[in-house]
This record gives sequence, structure tokens and C-alpha cells, in this order.
Amino acid sequence: MIIQIFRIYILLIGLVVFVSGCSTNPPNAFARGGPAELLPKLTSVITGPVGVLLTNGSAFSSDFTIQFDDGSGQPSQVSGQLLMREGKIRLEAVFEKSMAAGDVGLIWNAASNQGCVFSEDLQGYAPIYGAIRFTNITTQLVTSPIDRMDGHPVEKANVSVLCSNGEKLGYQLVRAKDMGSLPIQINSLNSLQPFILTLSKVRLETPGVGLFLPSDGFTKYASEAAMLNELGNRQLGGLREKPDQGGVNINYKPAGANPY
Repeated sequence: MIIQIFRIYILLIGLVVFVSGCSTNPPNAFARGGPAELLPKLTSVITGPVGVLLTNGSAFSSDFTIQFDDGSGQPSQVSGQLLMREGKIRLEAVFEKSMAAGDVGLIWNAASNQGCVFSEDLQGYAPIYGAIRFTNITTQLVTSPIDRMDGHPVEKANVSVLCSNGEKLGYQLVRAKDMGSLPIQINSLNSLQPFILTLSKVRLETPGVGLFLPSDGFTKYASEAAMLNELGNRQLGGLREKPDQGGVNINYKPAGANPY
């Protein structure tokens, strides 16, 4: 009887250790809410009209949170830091359910419609390009019970953006009146891509120009998908692909102000 009780005790200890080990294993890039799912969505948002709306003003740095609603009842969220200077954006993102994925983000030049995504964990980046231009932005102020947000006096406006492919996209903005009407919240009114982007702790300062270039010596990947696939493979313990399977180390050194 004593031996049976001892065996059950050992079994219970083993089960607790196993469950604890599983619960502390860090999620990987392919997990729900991880970079492989959400970085492409984040890229799509910033390379769209939102990039134009955010860069139409003074330089600044801020924290950000963006929430994506896919209709499942469980919105996904990305937070991090956003920097803006001279029409260029840098985002450094932390994914809600993938804290072990390393610093992942993007750099975007709204004027040239080009940029890159990057991974500090991989020491790599991949170029991204925009095929659509955004013109004829119209703004209409709307009545709102909100008069302050994050300590700023604000106003609410509906914005329509005409795209070069003929599509018209709509957004509702909450703009900080004491910061040159900077939109500190952008709510997409488009059913195909619902999201809410919120800025906080906004500081009117000019980030260093070097922050808007891929880091020197990073490996260049052929595409965002190739970079994310490599990130996931490394986290899952798989063998690293040869550089010619997705990335090539070109010891990147930007030659001018606009390396894209």
C-alpha cells in the first residue's frame, strides 16, 4: 500500500513538472498572435494610407498599440514604439503572445513607397514595396463627446483617401489639437481590414536619421515571408537554410539618404 502511494506521488510530481514545462515554453513566430501572422497585417496597415496620415506633420516618437479584429471575437494586438521623421516611419513591435520572437518591425518611406521589415533576432531584413499611391485626402470634422485623450485636447474627423487603383478608403481619426492635429488614434472604417491604431506618450522630437535605415551588416532576405519563415525555423530548432534559400548576406551598407 505504501509503495502504491509512493508511486502515485512520484507520478503526480512528474505530471506537475511536465505541465509547468509546457506552460513556460515560449511561443514561436507561427503561433496565433505571433510575427508570422501579424507582421504582414502591420505591414499592410503602415504601407497603406495610414503611413501618409502619420507622416503629414512634425517629427515625433511614441508608443503604439494596434488591435486587429478578424471577426473571431478574439482580437489580436501588437504594441511597441513608433518613430517618425521626414516622411519616414520606424516601428518596433512586441507581439502579445510571442514575446520570445525578438525585436521585429518595419521601416517605411511614405514618399518613395518603399521600405523594409527587419528582425533583430535574425539580424536580417527584407525589402517591401508599395504598388498603390494615395491621393485626394478629404477630411470632415465630426461631433464627438471625447475632448481629451492621453492628456491632449482632441477633435474627431472622418477621412476619405482615394487610391491610385480607384478604391476609396475611410478612417476615423482622433487628432491632438496641441500637436499639429497629429492623429493619435486611427480607426479603420473598411470591413476588409478592421483595426484600431492608438498612439500614446507622444513626444515631439526628431529621431536620429540612422534609425530609418536597415542596420549595417544585416542579412538581406528575398521577402518578408522568407524572413519570417527563417525566424520560425530557428525558434523551432530547425536547421538554418542556406543563404541562397531565402537570404543573402551582402554586408549591407547604405550608399545614400534613400537606400531603397
